[in-house]
Amino acid sequence: MQDSIDADTIISEIDMIRTNDSRAIVLVEGPEDIAALDPHLKESECFTLPTTGNSILMGAIRIADDRRMAKVVAISDLDWTGILYPAYNSPNVIYTDDYDLDATLMNCPGIVSRITSSHCDREKVRQLLERTGTGSIFYLATQISAIIGALRLASIRDGLQLKLRHFPVEKVIDWQTYTVDPRKLAVEAITRTTNCSISPDELEMIIKSEAAQILNPLRYCSGHDLIATFATIIRRSCGGSAGADSLSRALRAAFSCADLQSTGLYFKLDSWAKDRGINAWGKEPDCFCATT
Repeated sequence: MQDSIDADTIISEIDMIRTNDSRAIVLVEGPEDIAALDPHLKESECFTLPTTGNSILMGAIRIADDRRMAKVVAISDLDWTGILYPAYNSPNVIYTDDYDLDATLMNCPGIVSRITSSHCDREKVRQLLERTGTGSIFYLATQISAIIGALRLASIRDGLQLKLRHFPVEKVIDWQTYTVDPRKLAVEAITRTTNCSISPDELEMIIKSEAAQILNPLRYCSGHDLIATFATIIRRSCGGSAGADSLSRALRAAFSCADLQSTGLYFKLDSWAKDRGINAWGKEPDCFCATT
């Protein structure tokens, strides 16, 4: 069913909604975004509408802009915007602070610490951070995920067509140093790719070159890689048993009003809404999110 959905389908749905509903429509990429944002939105003023992917979301908002449709806004993953391709210049597009919404959520101060405290053995976490000389598991997950993200970037930019979807990060980590082993990463990426045109030696050199150019590791981290790495670390070293899916749900459940209000996303949507006479965000106690 999802394969039949395109930008025109979304616009047709908006047209149908508009026959009896004048609330603002917040286009998002999928159900995970809805789970994170819906508890905070003021339902009487606006609601989310999923579009099944970034290309469909952006296609839909372009049509909405061309038709000058009122009170329709898109929340898009930042992805490689500004690195591989330019931003779409529209007042009706709001990009996530970081690579995607999950990465934006994980970067909220304290949210990973709260999840860690409820899923991990505190003493094992202390020992891990002492052993690695780092201040948080989030830092470790970011350093690891950034290398995988750099390979994703190079694959797209250089046309390598590597199969990196749902990448098994646990297979490429050096557990002595809690860093990515470039050789293991190159071999795993090639193994997963049919008719790969590049050798392990060549790909390893690309990985090392890309890694050396990373200035802001978080900018390279997709939420999927961050959560998968986070789950792998806590299962391996922190006495936890939760998988990536469980941690992903826990992340959204832990996303409070205070967390939301620490993001640029909050202020950008708030500004967009107020310019149109809309109160987008619910206020406690009207907001149904988890509070701290």
